[in-house]
Amino acid sequence: MVISSLKPKTPFHSRSISFPPRSNNPLTLPVEEQLFKLKSSSSLSDEATSTLSPLASMCHKLSGLKDLFNCIDQNLLQSTTTHRVLANKCVNDVLDGTLALLDTCSNAQEVLLQVKECIQDLQLSLRRRRTRDYGHLIDTDVEKYTNSKKKVIKAINRCLKDLKRMENRRSFSMLIENDPDTVAIISVFREVQSITMSTFESLFSTLLSGLGSSSKKPALRGWALVSKLMHTTKCVEMNKKGDEETTTTGMYEIEKLDVALNTFVISCKNSTEAMVEHSVQNVQKRSTEVELSIEAIEVVLELVFKGLIKTRVSLLNILSSNN
Repeated sequence: MVISSLKPKTPFHSRSISFPPRSNNPLTLPVEEQLFKLKSSSSLSDEATSTLSPLASMCHKLSGLKDLFNCIDQNLLQSTTTHRVLANKCVNDVLDGTLALLDTCSNAQEVLLQVKECIQDLQLSLRRRRTRDYGHLIDTDVEKYTNSKKKVIKAINRCLKDLKRMENRRSFSMLIENDPDTVAIISVFREVQSITMSTFESLFSTLLSGLGSSSKKPALRGWALVSKLMHTTKCVEMNKKGDEETTTTGMYEIEKLDVALNTFVISCKNSTEAMVEHSVQNVQKRSTEVELSIEAIEVVLELVFKGLIKTRVSLLNILSSNN
């Protein structure tokens, strides 16, 4: 069996994030500056993010989201003006938004855990086998890895559909106010919700693109799929020459793992024991890279989750103190 890394045609497209020019309201300005930074990183316009790998770039965006919620907690939610505004205007809209975002963040954490478990199961299989037993790995553990990927892809697609439904249901009451503080505060909270949803959508889409479309087509076995993936054979030849890094430049981390696994499958059929062992080491290297990238995202996502909880608790306290 050879692993498919074909890109899926994702039915969900990242939304264009736009928000009004900064209000220059001293109360909301720090948060607006964080929003502007997040918008810039989402468009990948700055060199700092464009040179990163897809998962590392996603980690960078989530780190910006974490900074955004820290800024909200340290600035906006500490202000008595914010308390006054939210006690009377649209606080339920903001509260409902934080609950929906918490659910989405929790779903993202679950998906990341599934991806990591999928990778760890493959690593365990490789460690468990001795070189002469790798032929059995092709028929059992590689297929298990492929099936695990399919399950994760289905879970991600469900999350994207839930996010789309959430976006369609989301509605804000008309904001007609003469008080500039009220306009600035409510507008900022709405923009925070929008960009947070967009960032989660970007996370799911990045994972989906990296995992490929193996769930969309029946699995092909052995050499039947080799003929469909001629670039994989090229990767084997390049790998023998030590040029694999060149062939995988620009790929998603998980795609690189699949290329390494394809190389391993083919080498088991027509290579020496030493070459097979080299291919195994490359699979282990690539799987470790994916695992570390996922763990880095998990760490930042946990901080985002805590920031969301903190924001929701503060909003509930504001609401209860005025009842």
